[in-house]
Amino acid sequence: MARFAGSWYEGRGDRLTAQVEGFCGGARPGEGEQVLGLVAPHAGYRWSGAVAGSAYGRVRVPDRVIVLCPNHTGAGARFSLWPGGPWETPLGPVEVDEALTRSLGAEFPEAQEDEEAHRDEHSGELQLPFIRHRNPAARVAMVCVGARDRRALDRLGEALARVVEASAGEVLLVASSDMNHHEPHELTMAKDERALDRLRALDAEGLYRRVQEEDISMCGILPTYGMVGAACRLGAREAEVVDHRTSGDFGGPRDRVVGYAAVVVR
Repeated sequence: MARFAGSWYEGRGDRLTAQVEGFCGGARPGEGEQVLGLVAPHAGYRWSGAVAGSAYGRVRVPDRVIVLCPNHTGAGARFSLWPGGPWETPLGPVEVDEALTRSLGAEFPEAQEDEEAHRDEHSGELQLPFIRHRNPAARVAMVCVGARDRRALDRLGEALARVVEASAGEVLLVASSDMNHHEPHELTMAKDERALDRLRALDAEGLYRRVQEEDISMCGILPTYGMVGAACRLGAREAEVVDHRTSGDFGGPRDRVVGYAAVVVR
């Protein structure tokens, strides 16, 4: 399934390779630092690809990746695991790590194997060309997160940490999120910084509260909450914001932008 190739990102493999390689600063597979997780945006690559690449270009993408994405459509289960079968991309297929998916389902029974939540959801798919470019052998477990219950999100973070700890190899946690939506550039940058302040502190609960109380329309707050919770349980020491811009920095109107941030958690 590659629903958004040719619209949200290049549909031809050679063009997509050049595009993603440029976004990642020419980083080669196997290069980069080992980290626990990252946050990357998921808009069309024209708008957010350079920001996403600033994170992917500096980390080593291992053979096992868990992608946590928001549920924009509201379809499917509250926590939806993509059950199996490869994700197609113009760079070639990204295989599903079925063992990792089963482990997560066993550790977190609230997650259901469910294709419906993923069918028209762009936010997970747009991470895949970056993952495949940085490691063609990478396999993914894809989780679409729609539940706003913080206790359930805490349980998700605990389950993710147990799955990573039990894994025979390194696992990277990717949270897919854009930042504030549809307000002027200056206001969006300021609102985003309020959220990123809590993210830098690895304060998942404070991030959640700030987004809610200050009307920051960070669409991937739920997967980010789960990823940060897991990373903290795995011993995370810091979260570094490696890039933060808006669609207005890439040629869009500056009176109505979307914010994008790239964050590396180590």
